[in-house]
Amino acid sequence: MSGPADLSGVDVTPDFLPAQLSYLGCTSEADCPAAIRASPVEQVDTSDPPFFITHSSEESKIPLAQSKAFVAKLRHAGVDTTFVVVQGRAHSIAMLNDDLKNRIVAFYHRTLGAQPVGVLN
Repeated sequence: MSGPADLSGVDVTPDFLPAQLSYLGCTSEADCPAAIRASPVEQVDTSDPPFFITHSSEESKIPLAQSKAFVAKLRHAGVDTTFVVVQGRAHSIAMLNDDLKNRIVAFYHRTLGAQPVGVLN
């Protein structure tokens, strides 16, 4: 849910960059060897489990391009990937509405075989 997938500095917003560098223990984008190792987009392989990725269309912190690139790489590797773009600028759990909750529950039901219980309010 609006997760950063590429910590190498590609497609990152200026207001999120300081948090990203701090997380990685780096002082600049140019000198951050941990960025590649910490980037989910760089760790994709055919053994990955199914993914449910959702991102706001006008995300204010993590650009949609990061999720799109991650989804493309997962699908290219043959990984079962569900991708939902939610209209608006909401970040992470702020985009949860009943429709998205139901889609997540359906994903878990399909991939884990769990019995659907519906959305809890």
